[in-house]
Amino acid sequence: MAAATTNISALLLGELQSLSTEARRKHPDIKEAAERVIVILRGIKATTTDDIARELSKSDEVIRPFVLACNSNNQRLTTVAVHCLQQLVSRQAISPGSVRETLSTLNHVSGQSIEVQVKVLQMVLPLVTIYSDAVGGETLVEAFALCLALQRSRDPVVSNTAAAILRQVVVAVFDRVVAEDRELGEPEISDQDLTRRSAKDAYFVLQDLCLMATDVEPIFIRVDHTVDKRLVLELIESVLTNHAAVVARHAAMAQTLRERLAPFIVNFFAERASFTLAVRCTRIAWLFVRDLHRDLTPECEIILSVFSRLIVDSGSGSAKQAAAAAAAGGGRRRASASTKTLSTAVVADYGSGGGGGFPLFYRVLALEVVRDLLQNAALLHQLYLQYDGRVDQESASKDEDCHVILDLISAVCRVVIERPDLSSTTSGIPSALADNAMTAAGDGTVVAATASTGDVSGHHHHHHLQQQQIGANTCRIRMEMYKLLDKQEPPNIPDTYMFYLATSAIISFSEGLVSSILAQCTECISCKAHLQSSGGGGGSRKLVEISVPILSHVVAEPGVAGGFMKHAWTAIYAVYEFIVGVRFDDSMFMRMLDSARRLVESAGALGLIEARDSMLTLLCRGSLPISQQQQHSSDVPNSRQVHCLRAVIGSTQFLASTLGPAWYMVLATVQYVEEALYANRGRQVAAAAAAAAGSSTTPIIGGSDDNIGQSSADLMVVRDEFARLLVSVRQWAARSGGGDAVLWMIRGLRVLGSDQSGVEIQFDELEEMRRLRNEALGSDRLLPLQPPRGGSGAALQSRPTFA
Repeated sequence: MAAATTNISALLLGELQSLSTEARRKHPDIKEAAERVIVILRGIKATTTDDIARELSKSDEVIRPFVLACNSNNQRLTTVAVHCLQQLVSRQAISPGSVRETLSTLNHVSGQSIEVQVKVLQMVLPLVTIYSDAVGGETLVEAFALCLALQRSRDPVVSNTAAAILRQVVVAVFDRVVAEDRELGEPEISDQDLTRRSAKDAYFVLQDLCLMATDVEPIFIRVDHTVDKRLVLELIESVLTNHAAVVARHAAMAQTLRERLAPFIVNFFAERASFTLAVRCTRIAWLFVRDLHRDLTPECEIILSVFSRLIVDSGSGSAKQAAAAAAAGGGRRRASASTKTLSTAVVADYGSGGGGGFPLFYRVLALEVVRDLLQNAALLHQLYLQYDGRVDQESASKDEDCHVILDLISAVCRVVIERPDLSSTTSGIPSALADNAMTAAGDGTVVAATASTGDVSGHHHHHHLQQQQIGANTCRIRMEMYKLLDKQEPPNIPDTYMFYLATSAIISFSEGLVSSILAQCTECISCKAHLQSSGGGGGSRKLVEISVPILSHVVAEPGVAGGFMKHAWTAIYAVYEFIVGVRFDDSMFMRMLDSARRLVESAGALGLIEARDSMLTLLCRGSLPISQQQQHSSDVPNSRQVHCLRAVIGSTQFLASTLGPAWYMVLATVQYVEEALYANRGRQVAAAAAAAAGSSTTPIIGGSDDNIGQSSADLMVVRDEFARLLVSVRQWAARSGGGDAVLWMIRGLRVLGSDQSGVEIQFDELEEMRRLRNEALGSDRLLPLQPPRGGSGAALQSRPTFA
């Protein structure tokens, strides 16, 4: 502390003596002012830095020699004076009454050398924050004018520093409103915004930022040049990011956003603007939706509708309808007249632009923001209640419908299914690696097939898209586009980036949806099952205690999540039906499969039978082996199809007591896959035995997992999962006293045995059970698998059937 005291005292005395010596001939007023401050310094009895600064701050004379030196237009005197002023400001050693004069002086020297400009900028923020009581009104205008002037500097260091300081100054202005509201209480009427000092300053700053964004001359902030619109939008974003709640609770500020900023944002998306402006406007639009949806309800509804329009393919009629709904102010809610007028302009511009005028990055930016929205389950539920899930009490028609959020979800779903070249939905779930079926017959097969189509390049491109894995590593850009504030042009967008964004958004939405549903109705039961030991496929089995999650009750009051599931499940189902044929990487595939399983469970928990059976049918169908040839005896499940079957068994285990006729569909699927795995292992054993005997055999066509060890492991997994299912059903029936699960499981086994043996049976739900089974497996998979030619055929035929 003593060293610091010596330094500050010695620094000021030394610099004042230098000023006095340098100015004694040409600037006697500077010499006299410096000598007066020297006298003041020598008269201070304090010994600590804080005490010295406190004594200096009592006198307005302290800054006088430095102000005169800055106004002398002498480079040497100015450099010394600015350095001393910086030391005084940093130590709070100037009087509050001198702050405005200090800022005016700094404005005067802002055109000096880069060194001086940087030091000037370093003083602005301390002056605004430390002397908050003194920096308001015209004094605050001086601070803004100083930063805006230096932001235009050609030197990037000065320009970037000025922009950063300006952001902090704007945030500091609104920080003072928070402190003022804490002291005086929140304003009760809008007029109080203009009577409270800090709120008044913040209101004028926000108003001028909105005016400058719309190319209108500001009223409060003094500028003699056009301010970079990118900077203006960044300053507005800083306000909304840090103090959206402050703006919302002050009526005058909220009205400024409603009348000035919201129309500008809506109108912006009718123009073909640069990438940098599009990024900034999209970020502000997202802040409207995230933080201001309660206070700017109609404006946020319009923004969401515009996002839906941008996401959907530009030539579609539904996009025009979404924008038309936005132009009407959302139909049920009152938007400001300017917002409705500009939203109408968006629709008119869209209709006259031929649909193809919007750059691709508009669509990507909108989809990235909507992806963030769908990942935020709490916010999504609030918006659904605010728009889709509530009839406005002021509405003249109680039957009027609003589906802003559902339209948004539908738009994202359409992005997924607009890429048929990525999915092979007719072949089931593809393996993790590229199909061997395309190469089993040699490259000549592919070439011949390609040549016959007359489109060699198109076929290879389509084939390549189906073979590559879709995931974060292959489809994502290095940084999300809406975060690229420092880029002038959009980055190269991978061909599959939009598909990846939309798919991950729907999966995230599904995950958030099912979590809130299943949390209400899940309980775990403990039971014991004989499971295969880890030693191998034909080894011993041991008794293991397991914990099984089950459905405790059907949700009577589903709430927001139930409304989502009821109205959006058809669109979600269409997406999952499409993406089961996409070759995802391991992480994406497991997310997709787990969310699909939990969707089945959630639909069952809500009592939505059609949704439950549709999703369960999809999983059953995905569990089936891919037919490499037009003969069932060559069907071999890959490991991902086995994972899918485990998901089927897991959802059945959870919904066992309510599954009803769908039990047969599950049992038939497990029967078929288990038979396929067993038959494949028999073929592999036969081939290995023939090879060991030296006979000539034809290689068995199969997937990348086709070897004896993998087949045995998959078979063991299926059997263990089914064992878990059986014991959990038995335990649940014994515990609850109800035998519905057991009854329907036995009925399913009876029908399965009937179809396998040809023995007819009759009961009321038989046709419904067979209909569900045929939807999942197809009517051509009624007979058991035939044994492979030669080898272990006798052993396979003598093996008891699964049923």
